[in-house]
Amino acid sequence: MHRVDIHSHILPGVDDGAASIEETLAMLQGAKQAGFEAVIATPHLKRIDADINRIREAYQSAKPLFAAQGLDLYLGFECHYRLLLDWQPAALRPFCLGGGNVLLLEFPWNGLPLQWERSINELQKVGLEIVIAHPERYAPVQADQSIAVRMVQIGCELQLSAGSLTGGLFSKERVCALGLLKAGLIHYLASDAHGAADYPAYAWVNTKYGHLISGGALLNTFGDQV
Repeated sequence: MHRVDIHSHILPGVDDGAASIEETLAMLQGAKQAGFEAVIATPHLKRIDADINRIREAYQSAKPLFAAQGLDLYLGFECHYRLLLDWQPAALRPFCLGGGNVLLLEFPWNGLPLQWERSINELQKVGLEIVIAHPERYAPVQADQSIAVRMVQIGCELQLSAGSLTGGLFSKERVCALGLLKAGLIHYLASDAHGAADYPAYAWVNTKYGHLISGGALLNTFGDQV
């Protein structure tokens, strides 16, 4: 199987993930030890004035380091919902995962915008498939799992971040994550790694809960297991 980490902050110096190339290298080794054969770097994209060229340069510089270790590196972005306030849906296509048509979309953690369904529909109309990043962290989903059900009903796929399952036993995030897993609503488990320590956490969660992950559209692009 070709195991791909679809959500990571592994590029150096571009967001709140790896701060240096040395940290990127440590994360690379962590990804390899966790069983990944490829990583999609997904730096945060929250503002219309973000320095995309700097991110692309960091990606091009990191690629040979991954190749030397036998890992593939792809570029995507974790796109924040606020971008839809400034850009037309089609303008987000260049920020899809691995140059395909799958967009990793992040919502505000404390509340979903009133028009969130309509916004997703507009993205779908221009041919984008939507993977919603870590729904277990959103307060509305924690309070009402039916929101996650609705996300899936309208054609979204859901990505759970492994770190959500390593916190306090009764934390809202962990309880919500377990509920979504047991309901069969999670399509992807990702590291959402911001540092090397996040990869052992992924490995533990994947061993314990990986059988509850359903898989989704990215299978067609990146292989047997994402």
